[in-house]
Amino acid sequence: MTSSERITKRPRIFSDPAPNGLAELFGTPRNVNLFGESNSGGFYTLRLEHRDGGLAGCRSHKGEERFVLFRSDRPGAIAKVVFSLENESNKPNTNMMASTAKSVEGRIHVLDVKEPYRGRDLGGLLFSEAIQAMRIKRGQQVLTKSCCDENSDNAYNSSLWARVRCHLDAEEDVRRHNKLINFYERLGCHVKPNVKIRYLNNNDGETYRRIPMECDINGDLPDSSDKIDSLCNDSISFLPVQLRTVTGERISVQYGSGNSVTGAQSNSNTENNDGAQLLRRVEWVAVQTQRGLTFRTTLGMHLCAEPSGKVVADRRKADAWECFCIEPGFDSDDSDADAILEEEDDFRRKKLWKLKSHHGTYLYADPVSSMFALSKEPKFWQANDGNLTATPDTPLRRLHYRKAWIFQSYSYVQAMRDKFLGFENLPKMNIREALDLLQSVPCHPFRKGPSLRSFLFHTAEVFRKMGYPDWVQLIALVHELGRIHSLDEEKMMEKSYDWTISSRTRIVGCLPPERCIFSEFRRLSPDIKNDQYNSQLGIYRRHCGLENVFLLWTGPEYMYHMLKANDVTIPSDGLLLLRFFSLYDWHTNNAYSDLESENDNDIKFFIAEFDEIRRRARRTCVSDFSGDECERLWDTHYSHIFQKYSLVDKLKW
Repeated sequence: MTSSERITKRPRIFSDPAPNGLAELFGTPRNVNLFGESNSGGFYTLRLEHRDGGLAGCRSHKGEERFVLFRSDRPGAIAKVVFSLENESNKPNTNMMASTAKSVEGRIHVLDVKEPYRGRDLGGLLFSEAIQAMRIKRGQQVLTKSCCDENSDNAYNSSLWARVRCHLDAEEDVRRHNKLINFYERLGCHVKPNVKIRYLNNNDGETYRRIPMECDINGDLPDSSDKIDSLCNDSISFLPVQLRTVTGERISVQYGSGNSVTGAQSNSNTENNDGAQLLRRVEWVAVQTQRGLTFRTTLGMHLCAEPSGKVVADRRKADAWECFCIEPGFDSDDSDADAILEEEDDFRRKKLWKLKSHHGTYLYADPVSSMFALSKEPKFWQANDGNLTATPDTPLRRLHYRKAWIFQSYSYVQAMRDKFLGFENLPKMNIREALDLLQSVPCHPFRKGPSLRSFLFHTAEVFRKMGYPDWVQLIALVHELGRIHSLDEEKMMEKSYDWTISSRTRIVGCLPPERCIFSEFRRLSPDIKNDQYNSQLGIYRRHCGLENVFLLWTGPEYMYHMLKANDVTIPSDGLLLLRFFSLYDWHTNNAYSDLESENDNDIKFFIAEFDEIRRRARRTCVSDFSGDECERLWDTHYSHIFQKYSLVDKLKW
């Protein structure tokens, strides 16, 4: 099926109201800070107006038209393009057929974007709209001419009259040599051959140079103009957005096999094995429609989700396949707590959103290829500062951390220590038996994946192959064995909170860091209202050493105390590794410096390194280890390490 057949056979958009859109995604003062303004004044969108002839008394060019860009919340244009289109007189030519042809002379007179609004390719958007308007206008003239000329071949005349040449002058100050030229070249223009560059002085102390440029574009005929969307519509509002991967990179998109790439796209694309263009640096606008959002490049190509699972950007018309329904990724049904949190910008910035296609699939950024892809399972995005960023976060993960802020107070930690540090809650067992119990526990507590036993063996093998000491391999193999307590489902479901999960930890008894993990939920903590705990030092002395602080009660914290209680001979650095690898705010973000001792600072880098390798191992653990494989690894290598450090007998749990 060809691209044109796909377009004509797609269902049209119905006029159902869109439940979520631009206002929900970017509707906070901080979220709509698209252009680096210190105070944006609230949520706004952009709208585009077309003015034929310009303002009365201000027309300086024959046949002048303009597109003007406005903010929805204040008067005054933020950008504009002024252009005109005229027929060029017949030129002498020895070819009689060619001598009857009239070409089109278009001109971009002004293209101006105000300083605060640069950097999102609004200039490219206006240029594209102007060129498209000239194409369509010329196509209409072709049809009129062909219909009036009874003796002409309509198709022949159309081919003659559809040629378009657009002229413009790139005027730039000499300090930004070729910056403006490069901008227009990315839009498909080129410097006119054999022309003289003029140098100007505008009495402002700057020297400018004016470079004549042009672009040659074949016009769209009237019978195809209805396949083109324009942003110039009273009912359309839009915002420039950047679509980014988890790591903050621009997401690549397939332009489509057999299609050419022009404009800003042409300098930043490669070709894949199918002959399709991959666009690597694309500026997008999110357009509000009645059914959802469409995403189109500033040069007019819409993002399209195909039934096959492909995501391309090769359509100028937005129908059902180009529309995405914006759905929130709920992490709680606690409306009272949500009402408190909604007051925090940080909470709203980190909300999860799903982009659901017409086919019921979900748009996401593939973490390996950094390209758009579709998934049958929900995938999530976060919206802030004009960015839509793919995130591995899930509602279940957010719910877990939310509950951690609610439950894990200083008094909760003390109660859990009293309950579990007697080590009488489970029967005695050795490490090998504990590992086998985790065969049924998933490696990823918030999504599908291999077993936790497989992950632990995989992680230990990673450290082994990298040449780390045997006691580091041992810690890698046991660091999540605290999850065996999660097998007691009755106790775990008492408060529907699983403390055994190895998640980011923090210190209780003092004020948590300002930017700690999931800090948007900090207002739910009971300790936040306790004057004893909400100061920088809290209950601790300055530089008391992290061995003297209380951490959240988690699986690794439990394992640290369990190994100490069983009199193992693991080096002290190994035990510190086990306890503090999840204290990310300390070893990577340098929080809690007022509490750390000199010894803590000495081992900080090593702990951060361990945590980084462990997280990398989790990402690369994609399949289960068989029972025989685990048995072989244990018998040939790890059993000897555990015997060396007094861990072969049955232990108190």
